[in-house]
Amino acid sequence: MFWNDDNVEGVTLWGYIVGATWEANTGLMTSSGTMRPAMSWLVNFLKTH
Repeated sequence: MFWNDDNVEGVTLWGYIVGATWEANTGLMTSSGTMRPAMSWLVNFLKTH
């Protein structure tokens, strides 16, 4: 919802590798580079917008 708002200039992502974020199980990718479901959704969303 924020991505499509003209008032939003960017989004800050504080870590995306599983095990390298401040909360357990919150990464978008595994340490081996495999995309988790949320990352797959994000990539597809960005391709269409």
